[in-house]
Amino acid sequence: MKVTLLNPNRYIYPPVIPLALEYLAGVIEEGGYDVNVLDLCFSGDLYGDIDKHFAVCDPDVAGVTIRNIDTGIYGTKECFLDEIGDIVRYIKNRYHKPVVLGGSGFSIMPREILKYAGGDYGVCGYGEKAVLKLLKNIENSDADYDIIDGYNTGIDERFGHKKKIYFDHNAYFDKGGIAGFETQKGCNGMCSYCYEGRRKVIHREVKSIIEELRIVTASGYNRFHLCDSEFNQNAGFCEYFLEELIRAKIEMNWALYMKPVSNSRDMFALLKQSGAGAVTLSVDSCRCTASNGFYSFEDLKNVIRYSREYDIKLAVDLLAGFPYETKDSVRDVIDFFKKYRPDTVGVGFAIRIHPNVEMEKTVLGDENLRRYLSGSPDDGYIKPVYFKWLTPEDIKEFTGGDELFKIGRAHV
Repeated sequence: MKVTLLNPNRYIYPPVIPLALEYLAGVIEEGGYDVNVLDLCFSGDLYGDIDKHFAVCDPDVAGVTIRNIDTGIYGTKECFLDEIGDIVRYIKNRYHKPVVLGGSGFSIMPREILKYAGGDYGVCGYGEKAVLKLLKNIENSDADYDIIDGYNTGIDERFGHKKKIYFDHNAYFDKGGIAGFETQKGCNGMCSYCYEGRRKVIHREVKSIIEELRIVTASGYNRFHLCDSEFNQNAGFCEYFLEELIRAKIEMNWALYMKPVSNSRDMFALLKQSGAGAVTLSVDSCRCTASNGFYSFEDLKNVIRYSREYDIKLAVDLLAGFPYETKDSVRDVIDFFKKYRPDTVGVGFAIRIHPNVEMEKTVLGDENLRRYLSGSPDDGYIKPVYFKWLTPEDIKEFTGGDELFKIGRAHV
């Protein structure tokens, strides 16, 4: 069976190498299938490029990744699913091939997106085992389901990806893209707005991570951004990985997302030695001011202190304006950052609502909160629905014009 994996993500601010699709192509190839890729990111003739590819490769199955549903920028109306749906229907109508949808964006609401985009099958969550099972069922004509749940199908503990480059990385690098890699899957976070949390964290085999970084840096490129939800979910694993990365003597500069807890001076020392030059710290305003908060102002102070001590740039991604939060609590968090001053603070005050997450249930269950919705959940969530009771004027008042703060970034 021949399989084509398509990347329809044409958003180029910046362009993002389809890392997960590259990992998946390797898994499919190791599973005994003839796999090839079609990258439409920089295409000037979408359907002409599809026709050229299908004329040469003639795949039996087409897999289409959906990284994002839309830009995630509050106030914009661009929906990537419209063009993706056109691509899916074009392949089905012209070539009569089954189309499989997957990816992180698809996994947010798989059934709704499968229907909207017109795919035949979908892979929700981890694709490594699920896609091989689905391909086998399609090959044997016994795929008696339309969506396979990769979270339940699972992934091996200490899983490994054997790196093989399927996409033209230089095309991305030349336009400002940065290479990515992952060290783990899953997230043990409890964020009320996120569909990825509350999942077991499964760590990748460190040997395979090091091998992948060697392959990419050997091509002459050494800038990376970690693709984990949050790096520091297991301090023991993180420190072991950093020690091995330092021992490997790979010359690289990389950036990562971290949460305010499970940090130490030792970890930041290892980050610095490993080539980490920038950290983005994810902070929810309600979590450090509530009496039962998940982290404290002291936790935040420690991260700021460690980053300064080891000369690592620290950007804070602050999300504010949660249900039942007060303006005073938001002001307290902003005043804290005014005083302790990381390198920059991006302030988002519109929170994207996804189906079947805790925040959806909270907001829809309270008529007083529903009035702060932008967009209608009754129309489904294909078009963005945001919860927003704070205004740009509120944030400007709290920040007082301090240039430390960048206002308006929406959170998805």
